[in-house]
Amino acid sequence: NKDESSTIQHLNKAQAVVYGGHLWLIGEDLNGRWARKFVDNTWQKLEFKLDSNYNTDWTQGGHSAVAFNGYIWVAGSFICSTHATCNASILRSADGIKWNPVKTPSAKEVMSRRSFSPMVVFDGKLWISGGDHSNHWSDVAYSDDGQTWTKTNMQLKNFAPRTEHQLVEFNGSMWLIGGAAATDNDITKTSISLKNDIWYSSEGETWQPVEDVLFTARHKHQVVIFDSGSGEEMWLIGGFGRKENDDSDGDSNHLKYEYE
Repeated sequence: NKDESSTIQHLNKAQAVVYGGHLWLIGEDLNGRWARKFVDNTWQKLEFKLDSNYNTDWTQGGHSAVAFNGYIWVAGSFICSTHATCNASILRSADGIKWNPVKTPSAKEVMSRRSFSPMVVFDGKLWISGGDHSNHWSDVAYSDDGQTWTKTNMQLKNFAPRTEHQLVEFNGSMWLIGGAAATDNDITKTSISLKNDIWYSSEGETWQPVEDVLFTARHKHQVVIFDSGSGEEMWLIGGFGRKENDDSDGDSNHLKYEYE
């Protein structure tokens, strides 16, 4: 399907979200940032307007997007002139056109600027995990209004700070899957290892690992919840991994991961 001028192409790490009964794509192409809405089998390209009162710019990709409390929320991958100016890397919009940076009083303590940090709606709250800016992060934080954020007190043995992982809600729990992790908890990113671990939590504080994971280590993958006819399941799709005895990145195949 086509929009007014071209097919959907040259997208940079776009994020999809269902909002207001429509499918939306939020990201950047060769001409700058945009939002697109799928209406009547056609993609409509919307002008992306940032509130002029905020000195905030959007870099390429690395963001996440969810629908929550009557808005589309986008987190991650922003540049501010000073940390105090933008406080945290969060925007929201009610119409997909006008976007307002969210002023978060707890930003300096909780929501440091970061990208590639997945966000999910769970238990009536926004949750965000990990990501990187100058360091890798291993934290989990939540907010019931998108402005005031609280870090959980999770203590995970053998859980490395990471980025480009997935965080989804499924079967009454949050699930944190894979990613690119700092080796030996080296948050400065001088040494990176890919992960195939899975952690889950029903309340965000206590996280349990899943044993005997079948898929190979990877990052930049997607996880969706889908019912193929036998009930909802988590599906893991794509990503980048490493072939055995090969230090270069390679594409990973899609697969279905079932948890009962």
